[in-house]
Amino acid sequence: MGRSAYNVSVGCIHPPGYDSRPASTGNPAALDTVKVRTAGSAFQHLAWDTLRRVRAGTATTYAQLAGQLGRPGASSVVGLVNGANPVAIVVPCHRLILANGSLTRYGSGLARKDWLLRDERAAVCGVPARIRDAGTATAYQ
Repeated sequence: MGRSAYNVSVGCIHPPGYDSRPASTGNPAALDTVKVRTAGSAFQHLAWDTLRRVRAGTATTYAQLAGQLGRPGASSVVGLVNGANPVAIVVPCHRLILANGSLTRYGSGLARKDWLLRDERAAVCGVPARIRDAGTATAYQ
């Protein structure tokens, strides 16, 4: 897969009823209400809770998350905590990207991370599944 860049500033208007559709109908935000209880340090739990607030269809950088946690400059620590996430998708570790927009560090592979980000963006923006599943481009728009 070629180098991908995800533009965190591009958004869309949520379709009517967005928050009421279950995940099985293409609404990734339905996972926001799933209660999670996992082992981990206080810092890990804080990082995972903060990551869960990154809305479906968007992404944030490791550096931005580190700053939100009061640890500016601790991008590598955030990466380690993210990699230890025991409940991927529910705690959306795929929504973390590098500051330059590149995709990196995903246990299921970068192609899967790319697909998850694109599919969430498409679902949130109301793009039909047949278009969402048409393929993966090399840059996010």
